[in-house]
Amino acid sequence: FVFEFQPAKGTAGEGSSLGDSLDLARFLSGDRLSDTKAKTVAWVPRSVKGHALLPILACEQIVMGRDAEIGAAGSGEKNAVDNALRDEYLHIAERRHTIPPAVALGLLDKELAVFKVTTIENMGVRYEASDALKKLREQGAVSKEETFFQPGDPHLITGQQMRESLFATHLAENRREL
Repeated sequence: FVFEFQPAKGTAGEGSSLGDSLDLARFLSGDRLSDTKAKTVAWVPRSVKGHALLPILACEQIVMGRDAEIGAAGSGEKNAVDNALRDEYLHIAERRHTIPPAVALGLLDKELAVFKVTTIENMGVRYEASDALKKLREQGAVSKEETFFQPGDPHLITGQQMRESLFATHLAENRREL
């Protein structure tokens, strides 16, 4: 199933309902749909911000427009992003692993620092928040690190960046390309 995430003209989905977005994300990543062997693909031809990001995270594959952006999920929150909200994003990200959990949390919380880390042991790339990076440093497991999200920045990722980071499998600007 290909789900097209196309916000209303002039918007990027800001103000999307957390409850509705979470319900759809749970359905897309849940056992009921998984049992059908259906594959879920999120197509994001235009920018999506706010909690509309949750169902995108819940899909098995992401295809984006090159200049489309996702993120700023917590920008519509009246209060600070709390642990309950973080837990929901973490849970959905961990169900699919389309986007690493630390990156998903960074897309929610613009105050979170997220790092791209190369480990010595297997030369693998990981994305970690500050506390996990600190533990890796203490273990002497870090060969290279770079800031992926700087605290206070908008925490948006373009389709091109998603593709380069291997979070998006393809780029498609229109239905024909999709």
